[in-house]
Parts: sequence; C-alpha cells; structure tokens
Amino acid sequence: MSRKVGVRRGFTLVELLVVVGIIGILIGLLLPALNKARSAAQTAACLGNLRSIGQAMVMYTAENKGWLPGSGWTTGAMFWNFSTSPPTPANPSPAFSVTNSPGLNESSDWIGPLAREMGYKNAIINGNNDIARYDMYRSLGWMICPSYRQMLVAKGSGSDADALPGQGLSYCTALAFLDRPWETFAAVSKTELNGNLVVPADG
Repeated sequence: MSRKVGVRRGFTLVELLVVVGIIGILIGLLLPALNKARSAAQTAACLGNLRSIGQAMVMYTAENKGWLPGSGWTTGAMFWNFSTSPPTPANPSPAFSVTNSPGLNESSDWIGPLAREMGYKNAIINGNNDIARYDMYRSLGWMICPSYRQMLVAKGSGSDADALPGQGLSYCTALAFLDRPWETFAAVSKTELNGNLVVPADG
C-alpha cells in the first residue's frame, strides 16, 4: 500500500516582493511620525535645559544684587584693570589668566557660576585648570541640546580653552546685555576688545 507524501511549497519570488513592498510602504508611513515624535522629545529636553539655566540665572542675580554672571564687570572683573580707560587686561600684577582663576574659564564665563548655583561641587569646575574645566562644561547635560550633539568643535578652533576636538556647547549669552559702556574706545580701533563690548561715551 503506497503512502502519499505531502509536498512543501515555499514562497514564490512574486510573493516575497509583495511582502517586501508592503513592509517598505509601512516604514514610509511610520518614519515621519517617528521623526516628529523624536523632534518633539528633543524640543522638550532642550526647553528643560533652558528652564534650568534660567532658574539658575535668577537665583544668581537674586544673591548678587541683580548682577548677571558672565560679564567682564561682574564674575570676570578679576581679568581687568579698571584704573585705565578703557579697562585693560589685569597684567602684570595682579595677573589673572584662565590658568589662575578658580571657577572661571574666561572673562565672559557664565557656565561655572551657574553650575555652582545648580549644586555642582566638582573640583574641576571650582579649580584653575581651564582646559579640564572647559571639557567638563561640555559634558554637562544641561549645556547640550539633544539636537546639537553632532556639532563637534575641531582642534585649534580659537577657543580660550582648547580641550581638543569634542562636543560643542549648545547655549550662549549675548555679551551686549552683560557689559556696560566703557568711557571711550579712542585707544582702540575697533568696537570690541577681548570679547567685551566697547561703546563710545556719547553712544
């Protein structure tokens, strides 16, 4: 007595192509929605960072008679000699530089003061190693926007603390809102001196 053996039938090429085509259509429909959701999440995270920075700024100004951090007239005043007009770098004595200014990376550094307002007690942020401090700044979560993670800074970029190639900082401040007019810029032939706004006395 003979027994019939069943024949196993595989997918045909046409069937496989149809399945692949359907998957491609579904991916095409879902990707825009996924990208939109990711963008919304990044926006929320970025707004959270800005909120934290704003709160720390308000706390700092409340504790410092309304002064904002990050100005050559406030947190960066140690870098300047105000007995000259316009002010000149505080050199030779007392000499302050980015390697001899605990807690500040440069005259316009506002990140260090705000980091301390946020409770960072890190020895690098409160130290005087400017390169290590700058490198620490760009590892702070609230200083990096999720959409800005691929914006890398190349070596030799002209930064005051070139900590080798790495993540760029996402947020900055406008120095024009931090500095007050100097008496004159007759001694210099430009409207900016070492990152500080120079405004004519009559302007």
